[in-house]
Amino acid sequence: MSSTNRPLGAAGAVFSPPSPPIPTAVSLRDAAAAAVNLALSTPFLSDDATYVFPRDKLAREMKDPSKTPLAIVACGSYSPVTYLHLRMFEMMDDFIEDHGEFELIGAYFSPVSSGYKKNGLADYRHRVRMCELAVADSTFIMVDRWEACRPDAQRTAVVLQHFDDCINSGFSGNPDEWGVLCNGKRRQVRIMLLAGGDLIESFAKIDVIDGVKVPLWAPADLDVILGNYGCIIIERTGSNVHDFLIKHQKLYDHRKRVYVVKQFIYNDISSTLIRLFIKRSMSTKYLLPDTVIEYIARKRLYAVDEPRTLEQEIALLGEADSDR
Repeated sequence: MSSTNRPLGAAGAVFSPPSPPIPTAVSLRDAAAAAVNLALSTPFLSDDATYVFPRDKLAREMKDPSKTPLAIVACGSYSPVTYLHLRMFEMMDDFIEDHGEFELIGAYFSPVSSGYKKNGLADYRHRVRMCELAVADSTFIMVDRWEACRPDAQRTAVVLQHFDDCINSGFSGNPDEWGVLCNGKRRQVRIMLLAGGDLIESFAKIDVIDGVKVPLWAPADLDVILGNYGCIIIERTGSNVHDFLIKHQKLYDHRKRVYVVKQFIYNDISSTLIRLFIKRSMSTKYLLPDTVIEYIARKRLYAVDEPRTLEQEIALLGEADSDR
């Protein structure tokens, strides 16, 4: 629009609409505090009688019938959830868009049960709340609390089956609304695990129980995870995923259902280091969403110090923190 056609103000001056206010640090903190207040004012329902599978961001209808509908599940501790975890979903989304085989209809965080008994694992209710706060502005990421609310740790194969049941069998909600609508008909949705390269390398780990060597992951479970569902692996620093795919028999057997996503900008934020920063009263700004930082401060999570030096804590990390 030329200046001659713009509305005029006093004395013939050209009128310009006021610019929206630029958010300040105070307003951003207030917004984070308000989001946490809202979350805390909502009762946490953890029993089976009140459980509802989240579908609010799940696409109801496919846009491209030539593609395979896909729902992504990321299992992990998320103690706390970080920008690395959120970026994994965005990198996966870019990969799916570029790959051309699938159409993403939704994605989920599935925090582990408190029965997992991992060092630094906050109560499941806190971890679910933090994940919900972290994805509040996402258009496709949701948080399912079913796994977190189990009293005992759940095998990943069982968790993926739970998502399969809820999305494809009408297990939760109207039984006539299973899957996704495509050209007037319903189609089964492919369920797939999203994981970091460090988690995938744990597939080869061996536990020693009462002097007996036992695989950390049961071979039958790997057949279910990789063979029935498949996996999208996000590369992480220090993880040679392609080399591991060749060496690990189960991954090699199911290699056509395993997809590797390259990180072009490496992000190695570690939940273990985040907890250490909080213990040492160090800043976690720009490592976590502001709402998560606010929640941690409000609930005083991870603030209990341990009788170890900073150097000892870092040495105990060993490698990139695995969130499973």
